[in-house]
Amino acid sequence: MSFQPLARLMELDEGFRRVVRIGAREYLLLHSDGQTHLIERHCPHAGAPLDRSAVGEGILTCPRHGIRFDLRTGRPDTAGCAVLQRYQLTYDGDRIGVDV
Repeated sequence: MSFQPLARLMELDEGFRRVVRIGAREYLLLHSDGQTHLIERHCPHAGAPLDRSAVGEGILTCPRHGIRFDLRTGRPDTAGCAVLQRYQLTYDGDRIGVDV
């Protein structure tokens, strides 16, 4: 495996968001409530982009249908909706990224 950097730690202020490409797929890297998360970029319910989602208190709200996802688990508050995929982040010096 090799480390792919996504951001420098000094960039991770409250509200930080960045669409990142890993291979052929896009993900959303965000920092909220002191936690950094790497999630799938589109809502598993109907494919809405999550780039402009409301985020706070560990909850991400899909802008299209209002489905709320727990950022710690990816679980939605709506029955029948798939879990929001989350991905493991790693650190290398002053950078955060993923092992690919």
